[in-house]
Amino acid sequence: MIIDHTLFASPVTPQERLDFTAKFYPKPSIFGLPRLFFIGMILFTVIVFWWGISLVNNGGRTELSGGIILIAFGLVPFFSLVLRILTYKSKLDRSIKLYRFATTNGLGYQPKTPEPIVRSGFIFNAPRTSVRLMYDRIFRDGERPFEVGNFYYRTRSTFKKHETTHNYGFMRIELDRNLPHMLLDSTVDDIRLPGIHISSFASAFSKDQVLKLEGDFNEHFTLYAPKEYETDALYVFTPDLMARFIDFAGGLNAEIVDNSLYIYSTKPFALDKPETLETLLGILDTVGVKALKQTSNYRDSRADTAGTVAIKGRRLRKGIPYAIIVAVVILIILDFIESAFGN
Repeated sequence: MIIDHTLFASPVTPQERLDFTAKFYPKPSIFGLPRLFFIGMILFTVIVFWWGISLVNNGGRTELSGGIILIAFGLVPFFSLVLRILTYKSKLDRSIKLYRFATTNGLGYQPKTPEPIVRSGFIFNAPRTSVRLMYDRIFRDGERPFEVGNFYYRTRSTFKKHETTHNYGFMRIELDRNLPHMLLDSTVDDIRLPGIHISSFASAFSKDQVLKLEGDFNEHFTLYAPKEYETDALYVFTPDLMARFIDFAGGLNAEIVDNSLYIYSTKPFALDKPETLETLLGILDTVGVKALKQTSNYRDSRADTAGTVAIKGRRLRKGIPYAIIVAVVILIILDFIESAFGN
């Protein structure tokens, strides 16, 4: 593929902006927001400010307090609009440069992928999600399909009414056949305390599915496979494939599920940087090619139908992670302290 640095360094022209917005945002919009919504926010802000200022000018204590509250309330949409206006052009130009790269190489591009987002990877199927957004998706259909992009979602807490944000970079490489569910968890971003080892990525899965790898591979990755599929996992993740992961995908996590190989980063990919694309395309041409070759002849002898995987091998078994246990204990203690001494 062509990774021409001028595709990213050359300034975006006004005509490119017009063509891009006409293609991807055909509905009437202002700064990327629907026109009626944008105008409505302006009117709402003006009305709230006018109302608040008029109360303040009345001079009464009650009116003064109410006016200040209204003005403060109106500042929220006001600053949201200002921030949108200030950042819109840079974000739009970033998307246009990614679109340049994709079209130059005969690839597809989506700045935002609409729901439903159907993927078998476990980050796409988190429970209690309130917002899901796939963005900056570059993809190829046809021969050797793959996609790379970023995925953002928010999850609601079970115990408290707050949300946690998650933002991943991902690559998906389509394989020729279905395989057992396997996870390769990088140890780079794990949390290590005396006597405790907590994975920042694979903590949701039961630890009794961890396989021991040969040599020093355990220092770089932790491999998970369903019970009774240990031999199958070692058939796929051979020493030469593991070596490629270390050389080309060190610090990243991987998952094989159904007929897809996913590569994950716990931070979004900076896809507008040529060096990031060089790294990802290098993974595609090394790890991806080797994984395709290694899995092309796989057969699950436990499956009733050829070309499929038996039910017990299709998904890893979930466990209760240490982090959740610790969080629950802390929340219980805090709730007890609040109820006992809060009043």
